[in-house]
Amino acid sequence: MEDIPSLSISLDRETLETWRTQEWLPAVVREQITRADVLLVPDPDFRGLGPAFAPDTGSIYSFLKKTDPNLPVVIASDPYDYREYVLHSVLLDIGIFIVSSIAAPVLVNLVSEYLKGARSSGSDPEVRFNLKVDQADGSSIHISYAGPASSFDEHVMPALKSRPGMPVERNQLPLGSKIDIRM
Repeated sequence: MEDIPSLSISLDRETLETWRTQEWLPAVVREQITRADVLLVPDPDFRGLGPAFAPDTGSIYSFLKKTDPNLPVVIASDPYDYREYVLHSVLLDIGIFIVSSIAAPVLVNLVSEYLKGARSSGSDPEVRFNLKVDQADGSSIHISYAGPASSFDEHVMPALKSRPGMPVERNQLPLGSKIDIRM
């Protein structure tokens, strides 16, 4: 992980709707996703070993459910086949979230609160956070942050707020294109 925070904004095809149709998920989970505003998804092929969740998925899920019980949060996994990868580092890998556009600022604020708790010991852990925000056209905007927990607020929320006025027009940015911003 670098000392300098990095932020990447790109267009993506992965949305809540694409996860509602994943046949490998149990029907009950797909049904829960239809009512979800926040979805935690696995890394699709962690180091060639198949789908696995970030190490802090369970912790952030519990925090979100406790802090805002009215926020519909779902983990996209068969409960009998849930796997987390383990990293032996100080990296706080919060995971990959797919959210409705309405829930995006709520989630970012809650993650910010979660990170304040992680920093309460006086440390400033490195954070990795991926957010895919559903768009009306069936695409999503992927915001990826990597950097110190102390810099999360000053980078992620402004990126979320500025996404409609990205430096290039949305229709000029093909899917998969990226805008990389180094702080």
